[in-house]
Order: sequence, then structure tokens, then C-alpha cells
Amino acid sequence: MKRKTVAILVCTCLVLSACADNKKEVESDQTESYQMSNNLIYYNLEDIIAFAVDGTDVWTIKENENKIIKYNDSVEKVDEIDTETAEYNLMDVYNGKIYLYSMGDKITFKEIDISNKTINEIKMPDDISNPFYMSAMDDGVYFVCWNDNVDMENMDNISVADDGYMDLDEYAIKLDYSTYGTSKIDIDGIVGQAKINSEKIMYYAHDDKGYYFVEYDTKSGTMGEKQYNDSLGYQFCVAVDIDNGQVYAANSKDMRLIGGSINNSGKKDLADNIAILNGNDLIYRDGECYILDSNKNDIARISVESSSKDPVKVYSDNYETDLYSCGYEMSIEYPESDNMEMAILAGDTTYDISEVKTDAAYAEGIKRQGAYYNLQDVDNVEEYLDSCYPYIKEAATTEDGDIWMIPISIDIPFIMYNEDNCKKAGIEEDFYKDYDNLIKAADKAYEDTSLHGCYSLNAYQLQMYMLEQYNAIYTENKEISYDTEQFKYICELMKNNDPDTKESLHTFVEDYYNQENVFEMAHAWELDQISDENKANAIIKNMPYVKDKDGNVVEKNYGNCIFLCVNPNSENLKNTLSYISNLCLYMMQQKDNPLNKNSESVLKEIYKNGAVVFEMPSNVFWDCYLSYNAGQMEYSDMVKELERKVNTYLNE
Repeated sequence: MKRKTVAILVCTCLVLSACADNKKEVESDQTESYQMSNNLIYYNLEDIIAFAVDGTDVWTIKENENKIIKYNDSVEKVDEIDTETAEYNLMDVYNGKIYLYSMGDKITFKEIDISNKTINEIKMPDDISNPFYMSAMDDGVYFVCWNDNVDMENMDNISVADDGYMDLDEYAIKLDYSTYGTSKIDIDGIVGQAKINSEKIMYYAHDDKGYYFVEYDTKSGTMGEKQYNDSLGYQFCVAVDIDNGQVYAANSKDMRLIGGSINNSGKKDLADNIAILNGNDLIYRDGECYILDSNKNDIARISVESSSKDPVKVYSDNYETDLYSCGYEMSIEYPESDNMEMAILAGDTTYDISEVKTDAAYAEGIKRQGAYYNLQDVDNVEEYLDSCYPYIKEAATTEDGDIWMIPISIDIPFIMYNEDNCKKAGIEEDFYKDYDNLIKAADKAYEDTSLHGCYSLNAYQLQMYMLEQYNAIYTENKEISYDTEQFKYICELMKNNDPDTKESLHTFVEDYYNQENVFEMAHAWELDQISDENKANAIIKNMPYVKDKDGNVVEKNYGNCIFLCVNPNSENLKNTLSYISNLCLYMMQQKDNPLNKNSESVLKEIYKNGAVVFEMPSNVFWDCYLSYNAGQMEYSDMVKELERKVNTYLNE
């Protein structure tokens, strides 16, 4: 299998998706405050498949062309060499010679003398298979290779660790210049390599303690001490600035160029919407990273001079997505929920920002206790909130006018279905308009075993969403009643469709490329997993609405929000507020941000009628409700107890 294909398969497994315009200089999503992204310059070349950096010049090779071309830093052509026929994948330049590796129909390895343009074709040993890193050094060429024994086309059989590591049995190997023999490098769990100088390589690898960097001295054949660094995660490529202790990598989930310290002090995002799929597609030289962006098949260059600012320290309860750092170095920790709550509400000085979900029991307590820095006078904050839907700004503002938090995403579930497949399955038209018919649709689909894995409606999520809707609607005036037909309806519906036993409500979509998929209760992040054809055939509708105490249908789509609060006791406050300002600017200019009133997102109709839900502590609502649901409490007793507890909580 070709190296590029292998990398793309892994990317697909990790849900990579992005697109970008093909222009010489990218229209930055950031202003001059985002120095890193403004320095991202594209060379405006086409069909580049490999490149190498020679001083400040780059050698490039295009797809289906039998020549390499050298450009200076002004993108002027300064040299050209015929390479003879091959489909080249890897390229490096060292000591007046260019090395080309081809993994096409014929494996080819060539050494080209730049001065006289002579070509020496070298027969590759069989134990160098599918290389995706290639570094020419003093004594030989060093490769990192995929192992042919790993079935890359069947990703379901490849385990992924909690930290994102995938053991693909990669190995490091050296090809000797003098003998053209090979020798394996003694390192397991290897993820990548980066050239330090002509005699040293930095390896990035993984063991039972996590990810680490380790220097390898090619002259002595010895490894240095491991430097563990779990901030970067699984990467397809790494480059190193050893003088400043910095590493650069292509984030494998979010299409970003990221940087960080070798000693694990944090990481920063340097550019967005960039796909760097393979080891030799990212090179560091003298304060700049050179990139082969596979979105455009073009070369880009970006200034990455290290910042002297202190890292912004974040306490987070959000494991699903990475917080965009806008070029600031971020140190993100994930404390246990109780420890995080205690640190925030007790005024701990050891963090700068908390990243919290509104479904955390203590989320609203941050506002109630004033455990936040008022962001009202921070540049770009009010403008960002004005660019969002009014309900988002309302959620971020206290009754006294303080801006206590910055919403960065909202998860509003929705129904997505294929109309033709629903008809084939015998599912009624407009099944999504009320909860009874939604559950009946799941029952109907479950009857046909061939549809198992082709629809999704999870009873726990359904129960939680209905009750979140109810509580949000009925607590708007800080007074609630549970002695209503609507609450009784929800309770009886879930009692009759017990989340613990109802099998039809526990079947999930298994393959988002399957053309037979029927419907699902979906979330925004799942859209990135769906094939273009399935997206084109999908209809998106809001979750069923519920009625208020007067019997009127409330047409709001409720969702949980991820938000940021600045610690008023931060010892790094100036730098932290500068980051918040830049993040707001960045968020305003994301065209597919569904929080934005002018969003181009396909979820615009869902989000424009949204509302932010703050979860009540479990001892206020859920303990009592679940006791009733488990048969441990009579309905009338539950209603009385809920009214007592919730009304007390609302008016504290």
C-alpha cells in the first residue's frame, strides 16, 4: 500500500475534515494579533507531492512529472533536475545531494548529485517497507516505516488507546551509505522522527507511561533520556527546534499546525485548516516551518518563533474537542470533577481559565458565587457575543450585566434521517414530531434485524433531553411545578420505555458511510463522520418540542454549552485576557460556527431557535427522579419532593 494512502486511511479513522481556498497568501481567520497565522504564506504551486528544504530554498516534485524544481524564498525558479520516471513520495536534501524514494508500482530510491545532476539508483533492501519519514544524515538515511503486516484497510481491528495512540507496529531503520545495508534502531512504539542536526535525530514514541521524546546519537548509536510529553498526542509528523526546546506537529484531529515544548509545558495552535499527513511534509528551519498542505497540494511557510509569554493554564472537563489556542501556549489539565469544582469555587490561584460544560452540576454555581472575572471590558468579547444568537449572549450575561463566561460551542441534538430509507422501513412520515412516534420508529426499525446498526435512539439521552427541556421551560421564572400533564407524560413514557431494558433504544449507527442508514438522534460532531452522499440525502429536523404550563408548544432547541470562565485570581491575568480577546476574534470569523447568527452551517435552523441548559445538581433533581423511575418512590411523593428541592434551589 502506498504511504500516502496509508496516512489518509488513518486520517479518516480519526475523523479529519477541512477545506481551504488555493491562494498564494491565505486570508487569515485572525487579525495582526494572530501573528502566527498571518505569517502563513502559500507558494501558489500545484500538485506538489514531495519537497525538501535547502537553506531557504525548497526543492519540489509534482505529481506525474519527472523532474524536481528548486524555488527560492520568493518562489522564483532557480534550478531544475530531471529525475527519470517514478512516482516519488519522500524527498530530502543533504550535503549537496537529493534523496528520492518512490513507493509506486516499482520501489525506487535515488541519490542525485546537485552539482553535476548525476543520478545513482540504489536497490532498496526488502526490510524497508512503506516509509513515511526519511532523514538523510552523515552516515546514512534514516526511515520510519509502516509494517506490512498491519491491515491498514481494516481500521476496526486496530486498537486506539485513551490518549489516541495506535500501535501500527512502526519501526525505525537506517540505510548505510557505504554498504547499502540496513540496521534497525532499537526503539518500540515509534510515532515519528525529526532531524536535529547531521548526527542526531529526535524520536517521538509511546510506551506504557505515555508519549515521549528521545534523542538518538547516530555516531555512537545511543539513546538519551526519555522526555515524556502527553500534550501533543498522536501525530503524523513532527519537526524540532532543539535550540529553543520546541517541537512542531500536525494535529491529527483538528487539521492544525501545533507547537509545544519538549519538556511538556504546554502546546499552542499556530495555524488552522491545514492537513499535514506525512513525516516529511513538515520541516523546521531557522524560525520557520515549511509545510506540504495536502488540502491544496501546495507548499506553505510560517514563522514560528517561540514566545516568551507564560503558558495559559486551563482546567477542563471537556475531553471531546481541543481548545483552539490562537498561537498562545496552553497547558490543559483535566482534574477530577470534584477537584475542579473545588478549585473554581474556592478561588484557587493555580489555573487561569476553566473550561466547563453546562451539564456539570457546578456550572451555574460559578455565576451564582461570582467565581469569574467580568469580561465586559475585554476587547472583542462583546462584539463576539453580539455576533451570536441572542440566547447565547443572554446565557453569558448576569442580571447585573457582567459577562461571566465565553460560550465556545453548544451541543443541540437533532434528528437526521433518510426519507427513502424510512419509507422502506415502514416508518411513518413526520415520525420526528413527537416522542411517542420517535420511539415507535425505533421499535419499527428494530423489528428488521438488518437495520440494527443503521439507526440510533438512545433511551438515556432521550430521557435526559426531555427532562432538560421540561426543567428549562418551567423554571424560567424561578418557580416550578411538577404537577402537570407534560411532566406526567414524560415520566410515563420513560417508565414504559425503560432505558435499562428497552433494546430497541440501544442500537447505534455503526457505519456512517452505509447507504442503508435510516435515522438517528445526532450531534454536530457526527456530521464530520458522514459520507458526502449520505449528507446529501439527509434531512435534519429539530427534536420534538414540549408544552409549557399553559399548553403552548415551546419551539426551542435546548443544548448543553461548553464555556470558558477566567479565574479572577489568576496570576497570569493580562496574558489570559489577551488570549480571550483573540479567541473571540477567531470565533467571530469562523464561517461554519453554528453559534454565529450569520453562520453557513447546515445546522443553522436548529441553532437559531436554541437555548442554553444548565444542569441542576443531582441531589436537587436527578436523585429523586431516578428513585421514582426505579420504583422506590410513588409518583405523588416524587412530585412533592421535586417541587420542594427545586424551588429551594432556584431561589437560593
